[in-house]
Amino acid sequence: MINDFPVQPLKLPDRLPVGPLRDTVMFPETTLPIVSGRPKSKAALDLAWSTNRLVVFVTQKNSKMEDPGPKDLYQVGTVCLLKRLIKNPEGDYTVSAEGLTRVFIKNITRVDPYLEAEIEEIPQLFEKNEETEALIRTVREQFKKYIELGGTPIFDPMAVPAWAANWAVIIQNDDPNLLVNSIAQTIDFKVIDKQQLLEMVSATERLKRLSELL
Repeated sequence: MINDFPVQPLKLPDRLPVGPLRDTVMFPETTLPIVSGRPKSKAALDLAWSTNRLVVFVTQKNSKMEDPGPKDLYQVGTVCLLKRLIKNPEGDYTVSAEGLTRVFIKNITRVDPYLEAEIEEIPQLFEKNEETEALIRTVREQFKKYIELGGTPIFDPMAVPAWAANWAVIIQNDDPNLLVNSIAQTIDFKVIDKQQLLEMVSATERLKRLSELL
């Protein structure tokens, strides 16, 4: 089953269903395909799809955990808008999710039949100064060299249209947070490094850390 039509994002509610992620960190202002097969995750997606299309994707600390609880999840995740949901014949769901904003998990308010969390939005701070502008130029050049030297992005440039959009953002955009989010989502860094980038609030500090990783 495929449902695909435009939806206007709603005002962020206090509580949302949670979809735990294995070996993946979702960033704001990016789009990813996500495959979900666990019962609680599918129940959370069903609820989101039938209401406001909003779900919090949060990375679990141990990817081998089949039924992660509150202590098994990081406390910072990303509220996403579900753009498409496909129910595969094998029973898995494939969704296209658009990251909207980072949130802090204040409390897990439900654990069955799906996870639900009380959330608080984390603002994206944008310090516009000479240091930030210099870091943007540095990170952009580092990313170009990474690709030129054979670095492998997660997305196949010839197969996934999202790559072209990410490339345009990386090359042209001067918003430091958008730059960090796009590169971090694109490159296959370690999960712990991606999670650290997601949790950092200062745009300048995020750029510095990304530069170290590149």
